[in-house]
Amino acid sequence: MSILQPKKALTDLQQILKLEPSNRQILLQAQETQKLIRKLAFAEAIRVEDGPSVADSIEEQLKSGSAGTLVSKDYKGPHLPAGPEGQEHLGSITEDFINEMIEFFKKEGRLPVKYVWQILLGANRAFLAEDSLVEHTVEEDATIDVIGDTHGQLFDFLNLLSKTGRPSEKHALLFNGDLVDRGSYGLEIILITFAYKWLYPNRTRLNRGNHEARSLNGMYGFEAETKEKYKGDTTFKLFSEVFESMPLATLISATQKPAPTESLPWDASPAQTSPILSKDGRKRFLVVHGGLFSKDGVTLDDIKAIPRTKLKQPGQSGLMMEILWADPCAANGRAPSKRGVGTGFGPGETNLLEISDDERDLLTSHLLHRRYEGILRVEWSDCPPALPRDATRRLHRGARRTMCYHLLRSCLLWSWRQQGCLCKNRCAGHHALHQVRGRAAPGSQADGIHQEPWWYA
Repeated sequence: MSILQPKKALTDLQQILKLEPSNRQILLQAQETQKLIRKLAFAEAIRVEDGPSVADSIEEQLKSGSAGTLVSKDYKGPHLPAGPEGQEHLGSITEDFINEMIEFFKKEGRLPVKYVWQILLGANRAFLAEDSLVEHTVEEDATIDVIGDTHGQLFDFLNLLSKTGRPSEKHALLFNGDLVDRGSYGLEIILITFAYKWLYPNRTRLNRGNHEARSLNGMYGFEAETKEKYKGDTTFKLFSEVFESMPLATLISATQKPAPTESLPWDASPAQTSPILSKDGRKRFLVVHGGLFSKDGVTLDDIKAIPRTKLKQPGQSGLMMEILWADPCAANGRAPSKRGVGTGFGPGETNLLEISDDERDLLTSHLLHRRYEGILRVEWSDCPPALPRDATRRLHRGARRTMCYHLLRSCLLWSWRQQGCLCKNRCAGHHALHQVRGRAAPGSQADGIHQEPWWYA
């Protein structure tokens, strides 16, 4: 059954009901699928393709100071400063405001809609200035962490920030999609990440995930969450429009060549002694939410040229859909996706690095725990809202030229410095994976510098 093809899913459910007419779970799924089909049909019927931008309309409301944009005198939370002269209505983001906002969210506080709109517009301006493929260079003495799939789990998200450190002039964060849906605090997570994007546009990177899409938000909770917290559908429409402007991929590159083999310890991992390097001898990582493509010959320039703001939603075919939905798989080459949308890509014929003639590693999020030989992977039990007690961690290494680093549901963090760590525990040397719930990782430091991989027993 395809998650993005409800009509086909309904046909499958009806076939199952013929075989198992008393299966109540299938009956309920069929009823919900019918409702979804009617809802999508209605939305399609009233959709206006070339209407005015929601962002432009809201900016006009802010500029005119309409009643809906006024901050109540009873509001006790942080206040966003006015913007510069002539742009007072846009607001001005500060680190103090973000810190106060985070503490406010911990206490179940809710920002006035004016501030929500200003944060979204600030992030939107930053996104629109970027290509679909963003190039991020890790400068000397700088660090970057990648966090994937926080899915509305606010306190897990904040715990990750406490380990990595927040964005700053010397520390970057890349949020690799799926910040919303499933959990109850997707809106708060989005506002925090978008506020940092507004404040530090070159130190806060965001890739769009398959859940930053209108269709999935309607099925998995973010639409309902937004409409409950901010009545009406205007704010949700603005979120949807800003999601459409988010980049699709980030290329992380070093400025220096890695440490020479002779300077490494005798027990360094093969990934340290034989790293994957670009033509000029640097480590590079292509970071996407889902994965690679159903056809050969896709280049970085092709990704950069994806007209994401015209396409708006992922659809059911094309490069944009595949970059958000594809999954690593066990089979060599390519295979149909079990999701019913996207492509499975594996070792062998479909080399993970064949998307251009330059070599790089691949870092993805998106998929639940699986085990695939030939691809560097991390296996996790899926994270419930509460702290996990039975999570396990395994690290697999395969062929050096088919490495894929995988992040999962609000549990894992990837951290990189120029020369990489010198860990003895079969990590990839230039990456770190931490499970960072509940307590500090043994041997780790507050700024997220990797010492040793660890997990809950």
